[in-house]
Amino acid sequence: MFFMMRSHPVLLASSSGIDGTHPLRKLPAYGVGFWLLMALPALIHSPAYAGWVAVEKQYQTLELQTVYFDPETIRRENHLATLWQLANIKWMDGAPTPRFLSAKTHKQFDCARPRFRVLEIVQFSRQMATGKSWNGYIENGNWQAVELQTVNHALWESACRKQ
Repeated sequence: MFFMMRSHPVLLASSSGIDGTHPLRKLPAYGVGFWLLMALPALIHSPAYAGWVAVEKQYQTLELQTVYFDPETIRRENHLATLWQLANIKWMDGAPTPRFLSAKTHKQFDCARPRFRVLEIVQFSRQMATGKSWNGYIENGNWQAVELQTVNHALWESACRKQ
């Protein structure tokens, strides 16, 4: 099948400049279509929440949620490091409606000893930290051991990685 492209210019807007030409100049119709086609895959396949990186699958504990972290939020001071984690809950039809569909958790890790504590939790009514938000409950923020092959182990490694 053979397609023929239009080669004559198309005016982008109806207004014109002082000399009768449009200030944005004329652009060939196939040029506009070409750039739209080039941009479309990038818009479709680019992550909607660019800062969040999914924790590797072998560390995910439940099939009903996906855990992410934001590498840009990692802060390290001496042997302590902090980062933000996002748990995105996958709600299934027929299951009871969960109280929240995502939660951001600010965690602190001890890089000298494999342990962590929760500093803050913010829960959201919608997935990927959207919708109505409210603060979650934190019980004393006590240190807990980082167990091997868990999400917290993957986060501890990411936060405490040698720089």
